[in-house]
Amino acid sequence: AALTAAAPAPSADPAAPPALEVEATAFDAVEGGTTQDFALEAREVRPGDATPTATLGRGFVALGARGAARALVPLLATPEVGGEVLLPDDALPLDNRRVFAAGRAGTLRVIVREDGGPSPLRLALAAGSPASGLEVRAVDAVGLARGVGDADLLVLGDHEQPGPNEIQAILDFHRAGGGLLLAPGPRANRQAWSLLLEQLGAGRLEDDDVAAPGSAWRLLRAVAGHGVLDGFTARPGEPLTQARFTAVPRFRPATTSRVLLRFDDRHPALVETPRALVLLTPLDAGRGDFAVSGAFLPLVHQAARVLARGTAAPSLYPGDTWSAPAAAEWRLEDETGRNVPVRTETVAGATRIVSEPLDRPGLYRAFADGRLRTSFAVNPDPAESDLAALSERTILAAFPPGRARTIPVGDDLAARVREARHGRELWAEFVLLALVLLVIESLVARAGMSGSARRAE
Repeated sequence: AALTAAAPAPSADPAAPPALEVEATAFDAVEGGTTQDFALEAREVRPGDATPTATLGRGFVALGARGAARALVPLLATPEVGGEVLLPDDALPLDNRRVFAAGRAGTLRVIVREDGGPSPLRLALAAGSPASGLEVRAVDAVGLARGVGDADLLVLGDHEQPGPNEIQAILDFHRAGGGLLLAPGPRANRQAWSLLLEQLGAGRLEDDDVAAPGSAWRLLRAVAGHGVLDGFTARPGEPLTQARFTAVPRFRPATTSRVLLRFDDRHPALVETPRALVLLTPLDAGRGDFAVSGAFLPLVHQAARVLARGTAAPSLYPGDTWSAPAAAEWRLEDETGRNVPVRTETVAGATRIVSEPLDRPGLYRAFADGRLRTSFAVNPDPAESDLAALSERTILAAFPPGRARTIPVGDDLAARVREARHGRELWAEFVLLALVLLVIESLVARAGMSGSARRAE
């Protein structure tokens, strides 16, 4: 049995502690095709502090022989930095522990700029905060022009026309490595928005096209395997949701951008460009009902997480790196309090702090100018939990063509491995070859002597 996900889940009462949503997966965990309850224990983690922590909550998850199951573990309190959930030990102890970031240190800071009251986009981003992992703050034109501070994500929603100072603040934030979520609404001045989108390398925004009477567009998936679309069962070409759209904007993607969702071949719905996403789905009731569909909130939250931290998953995997804009003096610690080396990199004009590959699972803390800025979790890849033997084709596919071969198990296996590593001795073959050459030489010499004798006669 393996713990494959753990993240705080919002509760009905914002003042109450959140529950912990846990996912476990069985890999031949139970024999006989029955179902068994596995005990779960949630505890607080205080990196660098060896003091035993109290239990935050207990629960059970029901697992069969193979397959995934979910459980909610009510928590007695919200941990300050993060916590862990534990399964009973089994054949592979590594995946019986799952850490999660929580509290203010575990949230991603989101800045929203829009006109008028809260839009469906802003309400969706703020839903379940702070247990959702997103902390949303709205700013006006003056606030945006002053800069976004230590925000992880900037969202430009239903805004008529960004001013010169706003555009400069947006571009500066993007060049420094910040993520942008752009969602032009019905107030958007298409020409002004196009100038900003073209500078970001996304494309050009044009006027709406209206569906024929009695017809409507559907939101179709255009790619497979993208983090923003994790959890959606639709395959490329299939509808992501049953929402309908009676009017959609025309958009010309740039050559450097990629379409993730589309209405049809001529109307993109979600366009990706480096560190930015353009959401072109109408959110007003006059053009569609996407804002009240079940797919809207998870899509917005996953887009925010991908842009803010580079992945929609609640944690990183061993071997991944952590990065942040180099606007502060950063220090990174692992769960034991050990400093993790970081370096400065400049890519596409943006200077960022990048850590070395994070090789240890656990809860990490990042300090900016001496203050705790954020915490994040590193957990094993769930694919590592399956101990079933890989097929021969899968193993060979991991190597360059012709560089690997399979050898049946037998008495000569050790000899073949040794030969492959160090070569083999060929003295016997060379002795045999020398004997053959000696015989040939003797035959040639005898034939030559016979010819000389005949000429002499």
